[in-house]
Amino acid sequence: MKKPSSKSIIIIIALILLPFYVRHWMKQYGLLWDLSTYTRVVLDYQNGFLPYRTDLNLNFIYHPLVLQSFYYINEFFSLTAFLLLFYTISLVWFSYEINAFILSKENTNKQITRNDIIFYSTVTVVFGGIGVCSLLAGNITPFLHFYLIASFLRVLRKQDIFSIILSFFFILIFSVIKPYFLLYILIPFLINYDKRKLCTLSSVMVLILWITIFGCYYFINNEEFTQFWVALKHQSIHKNDVGYSFYGILRNDLGLIFFEGVSKNILNDLVNLMIHISISCILLFWFKSRIIKKDLQNLITTNFFLAYFVLTIINPRLKEYDVFPATICLFIYFNTKSYANYKILLTGLLISSIQLILKDILQLKIDFPSGILRKEYFYQIIGLIVIGLGYYFSNLINRKKIKDNQGFQNSD
Repeated sequence: MKKPSSKSIIIIIALILLPFYVRHWMKQYGLLWDLSTYTRVVLDYQNGFLPYRTDLNLNFIYHPLVLQSFYYINEFFSLTAFLLLFYTISLVWFSYEINAFILSKENTNKQITRNDIIFYSTVTVVFGGIGVCSLLAGNITPFLHFYLIASFLRVLRKQDIFSIILSFFFILIFSVIKPYFLLYILIPFLINYDKRKLCTLSSVMVLILWITIFGCYYFINNEEFTQFWVALKHQSIHKNDVGYSFYGILRNDLGLIFFEGVSKNILNDLVNLMIHISISCILLFWFKSRIIKKDLQNLITTNFFLAYFVLTIINPRLKEYDVFPATICLFIYFNTKSYANYKILLTGLLISSIQLILKDILQLKIDFPSGILRKEYFYQIIGLIVIGLGYYFSNLINRKKIKDNQGFQNSD
């Protein structure tokens, strides 16, 4: 009897994990909980109630322009139906551009196939539950990422002025919804786009327009902007909802490690932010100097997948909704750059889902230690670190073998 491959085992495990993760999230929040929040605040706004409430479990913390856009959409259509269509189009466009990359000259050696994309997307959906959570929530964020990734892939495919302007237009609009999307104006400079002057001009225009939009709205409708700012501050600071960025871990989890499970901000917020910025700069410098200049100079689209992941993880309010699309990019990068090592991927997947496996699937009555070990994202982070290091060292070993073989052939 033929022994099942590691890839087959991963697929089987992913399919086992999927219904348990669906049940896990629906048991906590139901279905499309963030989308329901959008419709609730639109009704509150329509009826003259305060949309930026802070007394509920799920709060609305988007810019007032986003609230008004949702309101006017709902006047002419069903907001829920419109957003579901919007989400579907993002996935279709993303799939189309990924398929175009598969058929491109850069993938001439067929390092990645359609089956690989389906495989890695499936793994990411169940990786620590990040994909299941993102899709079931109905949150707009992951689909904004899919639009932006697709627009960048279009630029790399066509290299025309319209595509470049379109990608920067998306950055401007999306950064009004989520300000950290401004980080992605760095993409063209990290991966050596053509038309550098146009990219520089577009970046400057995006920043000026973004500052103008926020500044003008503050003075034109100060009351609404203040309500928005209070709600955002309440969600981020008072409810400690800053995700698992470097800043978030320093702010919320450092105390869990050193103070026996007490959630204590042991450093000043400004110090946390400065450390976050320092780590982010180191990552960007590493990417630009080590990856681009040495061994990926001509693989621009391959560079893009890693660049998108790096820019995502330096987001100071990193959530599952951001990690899900970025992790798909990371796994695609690993497959294009390295020999596929499914044992490493399987190890990371199991680590990311360890809580679900032990408590929900195996029904073991395990009380995880208090503090950071109880947090789901701790195991997601460890799983990604294991995969990253595993692929890195696996690639080094394979390179050494190739060099040794070439040296042996030359000696002959």
